[in-house]
This record gives sequence, C-alpha cells and structure tokens, in this order.
Amino acid sequence: MSKELDFVQTCLSIHPSQLVENIASDSHETRRIPDPYIFLVKDKKLVTPNGAVIEKSIRNDSNLDSMELKAFIKIQDWAESCDEGTSLWFSPPFPGKYDKGKVVASQILYGLDGKKILFNRNIVLDVNTKTILLVANNMSEKMGLDLITDPELLRQTPIFSEHNQLEILLDEISAYTDQNQMVEKGTDIDSKIETYSKLLIIEKMSGFVYSNTSDSQYLYAHQIAEEQGLIGKYIGSCGQSGKLSAFKAFSEGGRQEKWDYHSGVCRVCGNSTEVGPCSICRTCEKKF
Repeated sequence: MSKELDFVQTCLSIHPSQLVENIASDSHETRRIPDPYIFLVKDKKLVTPNGAVIEKSIRNDSNLDSMELKAFIKIQDWAESCDEGTSLWFSPPFPGKYDKGKVVASQILYGLDGKKILFNRNIVLDVNTKTILLVANNMSEKMGLDLITDPELLRQTPIFSEHNQLEILLDEISAYTDQNQMVEKGTDIDSKIETYSKLLIIEKMSGFVYSNTSDSQYLYAHQIAEEQGLIGKYIGSCGQSGKLSAFKAFSEGGRQEKWDYHSGVCRVCGNSTEVGPCSICRTCEKKF
C-alpha cells in the first residue's frame, strides 16, 4: 500500500491540471496500463485534486446516463459514509457507446494530513459483455453477494466491501489481460508518475505557444504527447465536449472536456472531417 500512499502524496503536491490529467488518462488507456488516479472526499462530494466537483461534469440525458448516475451516487455516498473498504464498478460494453468493458476499483485511503482519499484504478478489458458479467459474478460469489445476470443492472450496481478486494479482482482478470501484473508490481503507479512529469513539461511548452486559447493548447499538448510515445496503439476514451456520462467522468480522473473540433483525418475511420483533440471524428467518438 506504500506505493498507493506515495502516489496520493504526489497528486496532492503537484495538483495536476485537467489538461495533464486528461492526457495522462488517455496515455494509460491507449497503452493498456491500469490508470491510477485519486479523488478527495470533501463536503460529501468527490472532488479532483485541483478542486473540480465530479458531479458537476456529469450529464443525465438518457437512460444509460441515468443508470450510470445512480451508480456514481452510490459510490459517492459510500465514500462519504465509510471509513475503509473497496468499491468495484463494472461497465459492460454498450452498443454505439462503449465497445470495451471496464472496471474501476476504488479504495478508501487517507493522506498524511488525514484527508479521506478515494484511490481509483481504471482497467480497460478487451472482452465482451458475457465475460464482464462472469468476472463480476465471480467476485460477487466470493464475497457472498447476489449474482447479477442483467448487464444493465450490473452497470448501475457497484459492488462494495469493507475489505480490500483488489487481489481477488486481479486474479479474476488475469485470464484476460496482463494488467494485473502491472498492479501487483506497482508499475502502473510508476508509469503514471512518470507520465505526469513528462506532461507537466509538455503543458508548459504548449502554454508558451497557446497561452490564451485552452482548446488549442490541449490539441498541441496532445500532439506532443503522441510524438513522444505517450499515446499508445489502442483507442482510448477521449470523449465528446461538454458534460460526460457518469462512468466516463468517474473512470477518467474527473475528465472535463472542452474544445473546438478542427479539420483533420479521423484515426479510427480514416475520413477527412472534423475531429477532436484525440483525432477522432464525431461519429467514431461515440464508440468509446
């Protein structure tokens, strides 16, 4: 647990900006490295290290949004009311929205100053809905909880335990990914800290070029990160502008997107069209 606590102190000391946090999250997802990040539990809300209230960035415009919001509120209330434990939020694939499964494992920790922290790991799983259900139900069975056969019920039903269930989760996903080994060795945390360090430099560089236009700065910073090998071969979750679904807001470090689309070539479909900062068009971005 010492690495996790060291990571907490790093985040609290550097207060990564939203630009740094967004690109760092994209970096880990596109390289299939578990993405560690923290929230503070403050005034009964989950808050990013730089003070953004997660709930304010969440939209509620569809049935899917509503299901995810229910799960988010459950986790937020749990983090506020409990002193320790683990939360597991499984997100099965969803047609036209998520083509990958994910699980976010969250643990209640405390900083050196006694502040309550929610330490999270976002793990992308390249598996189908059936496998996500299998992993979740194997966890539930071992924890003595009811099994869930409906993927949409699972989406809105985080699993809570007063104990640390991370080791059991890693064992369950080991058949489908090697990301469990990264968590066990702590290399995901090492990578995130190294990524932060590189992105802090990139942020300064991009700020000199685009000091008054945050959208352009994000585009430029993301381009530099890609040139430096921080963006991997997999498609990440660089989403739409404006408010996000509850799961995206929660699972990506409180990502808060705000940019203008620009002319370019979509790196998913290859069409020349308007693309966002991850070089993904409006049509293709709905898949992630």
